[in-house]
Amino acid sequence: MDYDCNNTSNLREIVGGYMQLVQLLPDIFVVVDDDGKLKGAEPNLMAVGFSNPIDVFVGTLFFVGESRDNEYGESDFCSLTDSQIKFLELYCDKASISGDDVITTAKEIVAEQLRRGWTVTTF
Repeated sequence: MDYDCNNTSNLREIVGGYMQLVQLLPDIFVVVDDDGKLKGAEPNLMAVGFSNPIDVFVGTLFFVGESRDNEYGESDFCSLTDSQIKFLELYCDKASISGDDVITTAKEIVAEQLRRGWTVTTF
């Protein structure tokens, strides 16, 4: 499917709710459902900082690049470059949620965040 990545209605449709943008790198964002944890969405990908899991992305997510050269000097989302895709392949391979231990850890992180009232991914 083709989506206009600067149309928020399209992006909300993909993630199934209001969007939360999490900046992974200066020019790469992950887009997730802002209420995914409250909705009980399944863990999808660990948010890894310095090789340790610091949070969990849940539900449907996708990645977008950022372009800073539009005519108004503002940022727009754009397709990922080949080098960004290669980075994300390595990141996702390291941060994938598979195996019983990792799934248990991911669910424990989410449960603890909900217990404390922390539902927003922060870096």
